[in-house]
Amino acid sequence: MTPARPERAWFADTAPHHAALPARAALDTDAVRMTLDGAWSFRRLSHVPAGAGTGFEARDYDDSRWERIRVPHSWETGGTATAPTDPAAGGYPFPVDPPEVPDENRTGEYRAWFDLPDAPGRGRWLLRFEGVDSGFEVFINATRVGDAMGSCLTHEFDVTAHLFEGRNLLAVRVHEWSAGSYLEGRASGRRPGITGTVSLLNRPDGGLDDLFVHAAFDAATRTGRLSVEGPPGAVVRLAELGIEVLANEEVAVPGVEPWSAEVPRLYRGTVSVGDPTPLETVQITVGFRSVAIRDATLLANGVPVRLRGVNRASGGATREDVELMKRHNINAVRTGHCPPDERFLALCDEYGLWVVDECGLDTHPFERVEWRRNPGAEPAWRDALLDRTQRMVEQGKNHPCVIGWSLGGDSGRGANLDAMAEWVRARDPERFVLYVGDLDGESADVYARADIGPAETELVGRGEEAPAPDLRADRRRRALPFVLCEEARVGGIGTAGLGEYVELFEEYPRLAGGFVGEWTGLLAPDHTPLPGLLEMARAYAPVTISSSRDGVAVTSRYGHRSTGHLRFRFRIEDDGEPVASGGLEVPELGPGEHVLVPLPEPASPTPARPAGAQRWLTVSAELPAGTPWAPAGHEVAWGQTRIVEGGEERRRPAHRPARPPGDAPAVARPDGGWDLGAGRFEPSGRLVGLSGIPVLGPRLDLWRAPTDRDERGLDESRARAWRELGLDRLCHRTVSMAPEENALSVVAHVMPAGTDVGYEVEYRWRGHDGGLGLDVVGSPLGPWTLPVPRLGVQMAVPRALNMVRWVGLGPSEAYPGASLAVRQGRFSSGVAGLQTPFPRPQENGARRGVRWAELSGAGSRFTVRGEGFILAVRPWTSESLAATAHAADLVDDPEWLWVTMDEEHDVDARRFRLSLELHADAGAVG
Repeated sequence: MTPARPERAWFADTAPHHAALPARAALDTDAVRMTLDGAWSFRRLSHVPAGAGTGFEARDYDDSRWERIRVPHSWETGGTATAPTDPAAGGYPFPVDPPEVPDENRTGEYRAWFDLPDAPGRGRWLLRFEGVDSGFEVFINATRVGDAMGSCLTHEFDVTAHLFEGRNLLAVRVHEWSAGSYLEGRASGRRPGITGTVSLLNRPDGGLDDLFVHAAFDAATRTGRLSVEGPPGAVVRLAELGIEVLANEEVAVPGVEPWSAEVPRLYRGTVSVGDPTPLETVQITVGFRSVAIRDATLLANGVPVRLRGVNRASGGATREDVELMKRHNINAVRTGHCPPDERFLALCDEYGLWVVDECGLDTHPFERVEWRRNPGAEPAWRDALLDRTQRMVEQGKNHPCVIGWSLGGDSGRGANLDAMAEWVRARDPERFVLYVGDLDGESADVYARADIGPAETELVGRGEEAPAPDLRADRRRRALPFVLCEEARVGGIGTAGLGEYVELFEEYPRLAGGFVGEWTGLLAPDHTPLPGLLEMARAYAPVTISSSRDGVAVTSRYGHRSTGHLRFRFRIEDDGEPVASGGLEVPELGPGEHVLVPLPEPASPTPARPAGAQRWLTVSAELPAGTPWAPAGHEVAWGQTRIVEGGEERRRPAHRPARPPGDAPAVARPDGGWDLGAGRFEPSGRLVGLSGIPVLGPRLDLWRAPTDRDERGLDESRARAWRELGLDRLCHRTVSMAPEENALSVVAHVMPAGTDVGYEVEYRWRGHDGGLGLDVVGSPLGPWTLPVPRLGVQMAVPRALNMVRWVGLGPSEAYPGASLAVRQGRFSSGVAGLQTPFPRPQENGARRGVRWAELSGAGSRFTVRGEGFILAVRPWTSESLAATAHAADLVDDPEWLWVTMDEEHDVDARRFRLSLELHADAGAVG
């Protein structure tokens, strides 16, 4: 006999919750509130308890052997037998069998004791959870109160009837997966546990359970309009504006200062209920602003919006994040697939960031099963999708920073998504609705796309994108402004192409801007900015600066303020050495204005430029006074140009200049090696010493550690093709080695095993001026069909030479297509400071346009000169970097530093030439 199927568990039901209270705003109230965060008893189970459970909710249950952990927290994630699919590959970490989840569903049980606080008068007690991943049930004093699903959502339960005077027990059981996990896409089960604050709230009878602050702004009349939805009889006061009105009454406020991301003007006030002694008072912050769409253009306070944004999926609130964003010229945040902590929105109000608040919905993995049973189209999921939408809107509705609501990540199409959009418009018609999955513009107010290139973006800006299948939908879509939800993918080196997108946003009014994804891809684990964030700061600069023989051109990209809060300074340098500096008089510019000012005149005549040096002019826009997010002197924008004199060529000559002949002959040694001037060569022709300093190389290298983008290309993995060809396992063979007139020629083949492709390379050495000159000429062998990872040479110098100085682009790394953040100058760093701390080791740390570099230490120096090469200095080889999975596992070479010097080139298989001058002065390491 087949056993009866067990009754469906609550967490495998499409109902979003049982007994959770309706959504409401998070209010700053003087009513009693007690945090329950802190040390809780905790244990983890590998599966859902069967039958009646474990009894852990009982007051007399013995949890003395459990762990003690802090709440909020997330227990660690890891593989299970039912998660063969890597979520990063695009699928759920469990079978697609909605709404069911596997039995192997890790479960955490929590217990915490608390004393019921005193509260004046009567009222209810609410238990508030501000984030639990993914489904949880709640017990008070052994009584089950209710359950809920939604990892980024706030849920409240009325526990008044279950509390005792004095000591009380709160027990919570959390399941890693639930039916709600189907609505959270690839993030399902990533952060299981009680991840948000837990608190106990007293709600006075007749108190202020909910408020909705409406603060509009009429740009034509500079008039604000204020009304606060609330209980009848509640009093709204804004002392700064002389306002005292009843709730639900609208008042006009002439001459009000509007709120914007550039000038986040807030007015602070209160709402009270109760007379003559207030029963409850709530603090409110009011920002007057308007959001509108006109002529396919998104407007804020009557001005076109340019969203220079970033996607941020974390729901937590950190002031450090917001300050970093402001310092790097980010003006907008899309809370990707996760409504944020209310405190994060308060920070955005305070500091000034436009926010597109996104619902915790992402069913994109259903695309792998051709959208079968997708919740966006299934009636059984309607309440769950609406619940997520409502909780997002109600929590964020009082924040002026929120200018739009996003229905979620790509979740296909369906009636449930249309119902979400309709509910949002009815509840909050003052903001726009965005949905990246609405490709035809049928239900959203803004046309949104992800992962489209600059060429297609420009077509959208011109209103010439491919037509929608339905003529009515096509007309509607072309009347909508456009937002690029995921521009310039972050992954490894920089944010390639970002500058091109930003230029398009400035050119076409229909393009309201976009969001780079993802914020945590822009930061190292210790919150150090990665190169992509530095690139972003330059691309997003609110002022552009460029120079020519005609003067310095300054253009304001501000939309809501002038440039009066900035000061402009200049400096002139010869190969990074200061020549002159001072202030630059730039008139105050209004939004979008442009000016050309004369080139700066130094106070005294500048000295003659040293032979061979390049002279550069840099103009910066700085903050003369500190702000809450940056100190005085913080650089907001900059521009740099080379000063060319006397017919000097700006570009590298088409033909390289002839190299000086050597002044020393090559001398054969009895061991088969050669001596050439200060250089010592082994029999294979490899340089092993220079002026008494031991070295290895240089010799041709075609390999570099693949970046994240190399590993996960849109079409196919370039890294996989490189490894299949064997470029990470190169073999070197000396073909010939012969002395020439005051020179030494070494010819070699550099090829992977198992193939007939590779490179033939000639190293032509010359000894002169106490050093060595080197010309490297490489030519491809065989039928190359792949781009070459790199074309250059790798060598090693003693580990003691760990201080690096260079003239070229800096101070941070730079790569082709990701060089906005660097400028010409003279820079220095220890070897450790040259490395970019990516969590996954990959190509990093290269400095471009280098014309001179010095490695020094222990009284010794090793210098290289060239015509503009790419330099990297690492304590590991490229092979070691590529073969290591985690940064913590990288092991420094105890003897050598590895130096790569590449020709500036596009990665294609072609003939190349690299010319270098090497010098060394031996000290303790000689």
